[in-house]
Amino acid sequence: MSTELPPDRLRRVCDPAYFDFETTAELPLTSEIIGQPRATRAIEFGLSIEGPGYNIFVLGPGGTGRTTTIQRFLAQRAVQKPTPDDWVYVHNFRHPRQPRAIRLPPGVGARFRDDMAALVGELRRAIPRAFEGEAYRKDRERIEREFGVIQEAFLKRLDEQARARGFAVLRSAAGLALAPLKDGQPMPPEVFAQLPSEERERLKGVHKELRSLLEKTLHRLRESDRKRQEALRALDREVAAYVVGHAVEELKARYADHEEVLEYLEEVRQDVVTRVEEFKTAGQREGSSPEAEPVSTNPFRRYLVNLLVDNGEQEGAPVVVEPNPTYANLIGRVEHEVRMGMAVTDFTMLKAGALHRANGGYLVLRARDVLADPAAWKALQRALADGRIRLEEATGAPLSTVTLDPEPIPLDVKVILLGDPALYYFLYAVDEDFRKLFKVRADFSADMERTPENERLYALFIRARCEEESLRPFDRTGVARVVEYGSRLAEDQNRLSVRFGEIADLLREADYWAEEAGREVVTAEDVERAIVEQTYRANSCLLYTSPSPRD
Repeated sequence: MSTELPPDRLRRVCDPAYFDFETTAELPLTSEIIGQPRATRAIEFGLSIEGPGYNIFVLGPGGTGRTTTIQRFLAQRAVQKPTPDDWVYVHNFRHPRQPRAIRLPPGVGARFRDDMAALVGELRRAIPRAFEGEAYRKDRERIEREFGVIQEAFLKRLDEQARARGFAVLRSAAGLALAPLKDGQPMPPEVFAQLPSEERERLKGVHKELRSLLEKTLHRLRESDRKRQEALRALDREVAAYVVGHAVEELKARYADHEEVLEYLEEVRQDVVTRVEEFKTAGQREGSSPEAEPVSTNPFRRYLVNLLVDNGEQEGAPVVVEPNPTYANLIGRVEHEVRMGMAVTDFTMLKAGALHRANGGYLVLRARDVLADPAAWKALQRALADGRIRLEEATGAPLSTVTLDPEPIPLDVKVILLGDPALYYFLYAVDEDFRKLFKVRADFSADMERTPENERLYALFIRARCEEESLRPFDRTGVARVVEYGSRLAEDQNRLSVRFGEIADLLREADYWAEEAGREVVTAEDVERAIVEQTYRANSCLLYTSPSPRD
């Protein structure tokens, strides 16, 4: 049997007299998370536990403080963790299409990049200058002279042997030739043709014998020229080794504690010496710079350092919130340049993604945004499962005549996904990898029990929001009306909404109406005006023309 509900039961009033303050300005500031004990405990657990797969999925309706709570937790924990290392990519001299990744302490990566750029600048100036010096010119002339003497001796001996048989050795641009002599001079062809056949045959026989001697002499000359070229190259390598040696040794002393850098610098030294011929010309190009040309055409660019992740100014672990987690923004990208109609790339065009920047810290993503790009979602799962970031071009990227396979970078990151409950349970049901990778669920409630303690927490929330956004303080009547509004949002007299996004909107609008009324504090009248105005703006069929409080 139904009973009549009295009017005072239709709405649960919050008595302003309950509060022991005049305005919220008297209350202490607090960073306490309101109404989410289960979610905050889950987040604390997920952030504290180490091990594969203990990433966090934060679920709950929008406006419940999920993002604020996560950022607050992460900000508190991040400063307590060590700052992660820098990561750089350098040229791989053994496998040019597989750039090497080197880990360096925070701040050392930027210094190493700058030091290598300075080294390149020094090599560009010093190497060509060394080959223009007087000492190099004299050494080169000495080598040319020594081998010239040897070659002249070969030719003199050949000429003596030929003249003893009545022939001369002729030198021309085409090489060496043998010609019979007459009266001490080479015999013209028409004179040779007029000789008796017996004499011609005799001379042909002598020519054949001398031809064999000529071939041996030519072989000796070629061998001597090869040795001359090798001696000149050895001189060039010696000069280059001298120039680069001092610079590299200085850098090796500076990075003595970094084994990978020392190994790389030694490879740089050897490569400069080996490729000295290219340096002699590349260093003299007008207006050229190592950054302006690809590795394939500029030997200097291969010695630059690509600073992929720079944590030199980072304090503690990084907290990265990626608002647009596409494949490229998440995993990184390989940029290209179009040269001669072809897309080319090199290790200096590798760009970091959010995973690189968050490595050693925390990455916050909205689940729907990641799932909007299937390639990004799969790449994220693969990176978390493998514990490595493999920087590679996405499927469907522009074809390149040059492809790269950079060395993967070890991944140590805690990923926090934000999403609604339906999405979480869908992924949990259909994606086995999701269950393995996101083992911690932090469930944010939409409301909490309406108790005197929680009503006071509402007042503390209002105090914090007024401080953060420079709003007017609320008096006790204004706070009471906000509490009533929170109960209305929860659609239950015994519950309070924790969708603080909507509560914050109400506070801002109430502050506006207090300003319009010329008040220094926000009262219940201002809160009521804000509620009425919200209703008025939302209605499309209105029975009144101007709203007033309590309409």
